[in-house]
Amino acid sequence: MSASYVLKDTDQKIYKNIHENNVVIYDCALGTNIDKVLLNRASNGGNSSSLLNPTSKLVKTYPNITYDSKLEVEQYPLDYFQLDANTLVIDTQGYELNVLKGAENTLKNIYYILTEVYDEELYSGCALFGEVDSFLKEHGFKLLRKDMTWAKWGNAFYTRTEQ
Repeated sequence: MSASYVLKDTDQKIYKNIHENNVVIYDCALGTNIDKVLLNRASNGGNSSSLLNPTSKLVKTYPNITYDSKLEVEQYPLDYFQLDANTLVIDTQGYELNVLKGAENTLKNIYYILTEVYDEELYSGCALFGEVDSFLKEHGFKLLRKDMTWAKWGNAFYTRTEQ
């Protein structure tokens, strides 16, 4: 797959901020396999868009965000790409464990991971913190810090146990 510079909405903002820093942007979703998937588009500039459907709890918690359209996107496992990186930052609205499962080879070269996590299911079928934590521990990472919001989602920071 080649890098796509025909970017939409949120992607345009990202591209403006990093295009001069030797960063390649791939216009696709990340997951466990190569596939075409439906992205639930969020009304907040795409910031809460997810491959998973929002739960009624999420809709009640954030009534100003709506999910009115779906967009078909290509999905690839992170292992598909040749990355030269030692840090992963994952914020995929409940799809984080799927991204990690598609990155098992990539994880061998990663030292730090900052990932969004959930204590309650805010997107249908999203992995909860315990599942993400177990997966990362099995792959040689330890939790350094977990910060949660009042809405039961937050971030967890991991480091490789042996560097």
